[in-house]
Amino acid sequence: MVKLHKNRGFSIIELVAVIAIIAILAAAIIPKVGKYSKQALNTRNIMDAQNIVQAAELYNIDCENEKEKIKDDTTIEQLKSKLYNENNENEGYLNKWPELKYKDKNGETIEFSSYRDILNFVKGKNNT
Repeated sequence: MVKLHKNRGFSIIELVAVIAIIAILAAAIIPKVGKYSKQALNTRNIMDAQNIVQAAELYNIDCENEKEKIKDDTTIEQLKSKLYNENNENEGYLNKWPELKYKDKNGETIEFSSYRDILNFVKGKNNT
């Protein structure tokens, strides 16, 4: 009488082959996912800068005192104090103050020191 031996489970060769295939697929997909997440972050930062410009325009429309209006040389700190109320997010022109950390094509972080910098950034991004 011949005994039939049933194999249960997978052999080590089959497991290694499956792991190798998964590793190859992951290596092909991960760089693309990273690229898209960087693009999404940059897009969000561009939209944040555009929101600041729109909020500043609304502030200037509402502001009756010419000296209090937002001008090109308004610093980021002054801009934040005029557009965003940290104590009450329901007041002010922005519900949240964005981080404004945009990286250019070389990976360098763009620093904004004035409203003019934000305006130039937004105008440059709308032209490309």
